[in-house]
Amino acid sequence: MKLNKRMVASFALVAILLVVMTAPSWAQAASTRFNRLIVSQTLTSVGTTTLTGAVTTGGDVTVGDDATITGDATAANVTASTTMTASDFVANDDLIALDDLNITDDAVVNGSVTIGGILSTAYDTQTVVNGQPITPTATYMDLQATGTVTASSVVLGAQGTQLILINSSNSTVIIPDSGGMTGAISLAQYDSLFLISDGARWVQLTTSNN
Repeated sequence: MKLNKRMVASFALVAILLVVMTAPSWAQAASTRFNRLIVSQTLTSVGTTTLTGAVTTGGDVTVGDDATITGDATAANVTASTTMTASDFVANDDLIALDDLNITDDAVVNGSVTIGGILSTAYDTQTVVNGQPITPTATYMDLQATGTVTASSVVLGAQGTQLILINSSNSTVIIPDSGGMTGAISLAQYDSLFLISDGARWVQLTTSNN
C-alpha cells in the first residue's frame, strides 16, 4: 500500500497526540517510583508536594504557599510567602517568613534573626503559693497570688534562657535572690522582673516598679 503525504502527516499527528495525552500518566507513574531524588538546580512543584523523610538542601528553598514539614529540614536559605509549619528546623543562613512561622519543636538558626514586625513571646499563668517554687513554662510568666507570698525559688532554665515575671494580682509576690540579683525582689501589682540564666543562676537584667 502506497502512502501519500497527507496520510503520513495524519499518522504523525495521531502519534504526537498519543504522546501528549499519555505523557502526564507516565510522569505520575514515574514520580511514585522515586526512592531518592537528587536535583542539581531547581525543583518546582505547582501542586502539593509531600516529603516523608528528612529534607536537606544546599541552596535556597522558596515556598509560594504553605509549607508543612513533619520531619527534620535543613536548608541554607528559606523563604515562605504564607505559612510554614515544621517540627524541627535548621536554617544555616537566612530564614524569611513573610507570614506565619509555626515551629512546634526546636528551631536552630545559625545566622542572624531579623523580625520586621512585632515579637510576641509565649506566656503562661502561675498562681504562686507561699514557700513553693515558680516553675516557668513560658518566656513571659503572669504571676498571681492571694495575699503576700514568697516563692521558695525560680526553677532554673538552660543557659541563655530569658524570663519575664509580671505580677498581675493585687498582692505582693516576693522573688528570692538567686545569687545573681540585687537581692529579693518584691513585685506588687504590675511590677516586673526580667531575668536571664547563666546556667547556674538567674541573673537580673532589670526590674520595674509600676
